Amino acid sequence: MKISESAAPPVMGQVEKTVSRPRKAETSVLQCLVVSASQTRRNMLRNAASTAGWDTLACAEPQLALAEFQRKVCQFTLVDLDLRGQTPEGFRALVQTVAADSSRILVAVCGHEADPAEEVWVRQLGIWLYLPGVTNSSEISLLCEQALLVVEKQRKDVKTP
Repeated sequence: MKISESAAPPVMGQVEKTVSRPRKAETSVLQCLVVSASQTRRNMLRNAASTAGWDTLACAEPQLALAEFQRKVCQFTLVDLDLRGQTPEGFRALVQTVAADSSRILVAVCGHEADPAEEVWVRQLGIWLYLPGVTNSSEISLLCEQALLVVEKQRKDVKTP
């Protein structure tokens, strides 16, 4: 597995890493894992998270994303279930695995527009946010900013006795 720090989109089997702010200490870095089979949507989500201040890891494959999720401490995960109207293989299993850890991280799922069964399933998993039919990067940037505020508040609450 190769980790790329370039602006070029990752190819299959690669993880793209974007560092958006100067690092103070490894423990203070807030990371966002972005997973989408669509290169266009993956870039939109990655750019929105980076703009909001997250260090991002972007993956095209659920197996690679799961490996990164288990290897890294990501405080926020964005998973895109929509690839030209279909859910790519392995993405539902990834959402279930990440949701099992949702007590320590925030998870947002971008889903299919007008799919109430998918929305119910995602909400039953305890996902922080479900976003059907996402197309606007400025709205995603706002969401990522809010996620950053939530995580920073959680970190302060844990440190304060």
